[in-house]
Amino acid sequence: MYKDFVDDLYEKFHEELINNDYIHFAGDTTVIKVPNVTKTKEEFPVEEGQPARARLSTFADVNNGYIFDAKIVEKNTSEAELAIQHLNEIKKRYENQKMSVTYDRGYNSFDLIFTHLDLNIDFLIRLKDSTLHKEIERQMTCDDEIIRIPINNSITRAITDDNLRKKYEKELFLDLRVTKVEITPPNGKTYIETLLSTFSMDEFTKEDLKHLYNLRWTIETDYDVLKNHLELENFTGQRRIIIEQDIYSKI
Repeated sequence: MYKDFVDDLYEKFHEELINNDYIHFAGDTTVIKVPNVTKTKEEFPVEEGQPARARLSTFADVNNGYIFDAKIVEKNTSEAELAIQHLNEIKKRYENQKMSVTYDRGYNSFDLIFTHLDLNIDFLIRLKDSTLHKEIERQMTCDDEIIRIPINNSITRAITDDNLRKKYEKELFLDLRVTKVEITPPNGKTYIETLLSTFSMDEFTKEDLKHLYNLRWTIETDYDVLKNHLELENFTGQRRIIIEQDIYSKI
């Protein structure tokens, strides 16, 4: 029902809600407390001796705040795996719409990158210091340029979809944009973040990408509203189906 509501909203108010022909999403997860009882632990398995927890993963429109897709799963499910599921879902629902997704460091995954390329959905990922470190160090001569990433066996082995792996095993390299931006948090100490993306330099400036990354905070705000205002973790039952109903109704 919530997906039907969001889809209907964006169909009726498309011009007001779409930003420069794009829907810009942010993807992120949060760990939530579920009833700490045997029944719930059976349906949301955790390690022995650990309290009952689950993982909520969402894609939210960073310009308007609406959550487009959400999944409540076992706590140990990887963030990149969940993002791939979201991508396939939104591509079905918005096949011809230009879209992008911004991620934080937990999503440094070539499996996710290749899925984006295959679905023709742009991405912006904040890189860990170790990710593509050698390629960036060797190739970059300024703070915003395209680098060439060789596609080797270690990269293609990370692709979980067999058809996708076979497709990209035939390719020799990827050309992706790397942008270094200055971020100044509230404490006033400026630091450099490295962003990996598919955005065209003709369409998006360095400042555009910095602004888009900063908009990722929208999804954190959504989680704050869900947990602290709508009391997301206050469940009406212990079974998985009841927990799912409570969560999706609040979303």
